[in-house]
Amino acid sequence: MLAALLAAALSATSATSATSATTAAPDTAPKWAQVSVGNDHACALDVRGSAFCWGNNHAAQLGARTPERCGIVGESGHRSCYPTASDTPVAAGGAMRFEAISAGRSRTCGLANGGQAYCWGAEVSGATGTCLTGTRCSFLPLPYEPARRFRTLAVGSRVTCGIGVDGEALCSNVLRGDRWWELGPLQPVRPGARALGLDAFADWPLENVCVVDDQGAAWCRGSNRTRQLGTLAAPASREAVNSLVRVAGIADVARVVIQDGWMCGLDTVGQAYCWGLRSTREHYGAGAAPPGGCERNACAPEPVAIAGALRFREITAHHRRVCGLTVAGEAYCWGPTEGAASQTDASADYVPVPVQPDLRFSSLAGNVELGSGSCGVTMNGRLVCWGAQNRPQRVRILHPRRPR
Repeated sequence: MLAALLAAALSATSATSATSATTAAPDTAPKWAQVSVGNDHACALDVRGSAFCWGNNHAAQLGARTPERCGIVGESGHRSCYPTASDTPVAAGGAMRFEAISAGRSRTCGLANGGQAYCWGAEVSGATGTCLTGTRCSFLPLPYEPARRFRTLAVGSRVTCGIGVDGEALCSNVLRGDRWWELGPLQPVRPGARALGLDAFADWPLENVCVVDDQGAAWCRGSNRTRQLGTLAAPASREAVNSLVRVAGIADVARVVIQDGWMCGLDTVGQAYCWGLRSTREHYGAGAAPPGGCERNACAPEPVAIAGALRFREITAHHRRVCGLTVAGEAYCWGPTEGAASQTDASADYVPVPVQPDLRFSSLAGNVELGSGSCGVTMNGRLVCWGAQNRPQRVRILHPRRPR
């Protein structure tokens, strides 16, 4: 249901919300600058720093009051009412201006000038409203970790991570069961070290955190069931590694992104590497031992260079794939090969394919846990989305302040 609502939001084709990306329209509204895709909603910033969100709003994650819908009266005599979803972007964050925004699961957070974090939606600190689920919620942006200032902040479903202005890598504890509604406090990931990059993935049964330090080394911890920690030697336990271990075979790292059982990194010259799960094939016949030391899947226990001569300036994690942007803004995506994995060439199991080849992007965003689609801001400040469940076509998300 939640993914379907986001799919509808990303694929809205009414004249008041989103039109075909190929439809000509005057660019008189503010340009878009950044987009973030959450579990069942998405948010974007324009070049002025104003925030706009669309999709599900049952937990106030859009940061704006939408018309309410009420269910039937239950046995307790109470009628549950909740804000409805919006296919059109609605203004969020009040009059605040943000430098970055992150849409998570039932909440959104933004970084204001100076790095102060503000959040709205479910279970944000100081919320006094009540959501459909019985949790606390707020339509207004409220301070998060007010004593800290951030360079980056990413709100996930079960874990929130950020890098402070002093370079400290911080993550919340992984929330289990129904505790994902909470927005827990942040704790240092690697005390005493400065971080240039940070990523986390938490979805049962896999949990991983990776840090890129200021020396260009990547360090990861957590699940290692498919050798996704990228170490040359197998750790003592494949199930979980509680301390950070260094990813082998890749130097001068600029970025690491985490997927469900596999990871990819980008070095400072734009070469992409991947390691961990190489194939989505689940079972092997007798005598077909999987390479890489995994029980049921083919794995790469250390990073392998991919993409041939392609070089990227950025990589991002999307549902079951990683996408990269070249210097020219061309988008390519790849994931583990369906079916048999190559016994000799692991790089052949991650094959980049062009995405939206007629467009050039300044940034991309997707959701790693659900098939909620991807969005991108083009070089000329347009916002387009594609690939949502049941609605794969590309649509353009128009700025709500565009004159009619």
